Amino acid sequence: MKNVLLFSCAILLLILFVGCKEKKSTEVIDTPKKAEKEFKTVELDGYKINYLDMGEGEPVVFVHGAISDYRVWEAQMDAFSEKYHVIALSRRYAYPNDQTIHDSNDYSVKAHAKDLVNILQRLDLGPVHLVGHSYGGYISLMAALERQELVKDLTLLEPPVGSMMASVPEAAELNAAWVNNVVIPASKAFAADNDERGVALFVGGVMGDSLYYEKAPQNERTMWLANTHEPMAVASGAELFPMLSCV
Repeated sequence: MKNVLLFSCAILLLILFVGCKEKKSTEVIDTPKKAEKEFKTVELDGYKINYLDMGEGEPVVFVHGAISDYRVWEAQMDAFSEKYHVIALSRRYAYPNDQTIHDSNDYSVKAHAKDLVNILQRLDLGPVHLVGHSYGGYISLMAALERQELVKDLTLLEPPVGSMMASVPEAAELNAAWVNNVVIPASKAFAADNDERGVALFVGGVMGDSLYYEKAPQNERTMWLANTHEPMAVASGAELFPMLSCV
């Protein structure tokens, strides 16, 4: 009787073990669903501005620099969209927006800051985490100063607020080097319809490496060449940057 009881217990344990093992092997692990990318547009006075929209949660808005578009933020979009609602704009005249130019003043920081404020209002996101790079950093700063209630916090990467360098002893020398080594040569290249040369000079000047364009991956060069109008405006010497100080 004892042996029968032990044998019955052994069979029962074996059945439970096999059942648990089969259940474990067929169990579906619930993994987070990857956010889907949506390409959308917002219209400002008849002009359509495209943007990439991903994820859910608190809104994060990315604003690109002078020679790029929404594509420059794709890696950040994938990462941040896991926890946030992220938007990457292509600013006025940047790819794939209409690049028909009506007024060179549309390239100014103030004009783009006005666009950004209008977009934030139109999308009705509430206060956003605003992230701006380079020229887009200056634009984001101006928009935040004008309409603080639209911005929860501000992250700026290398905003070219040149007027804040006025008190630096080397400012005049640095500005002269920028004009002589970058602005004038790039302007001449653009005037000669050699856009690629102009872009290479502009990018090399910004990065401090004259060979930066040649060493860059093809996808980056393709993006730069699709967005030549703004560096053309910068190289023209037009007054695109408003004066701003800490006082």
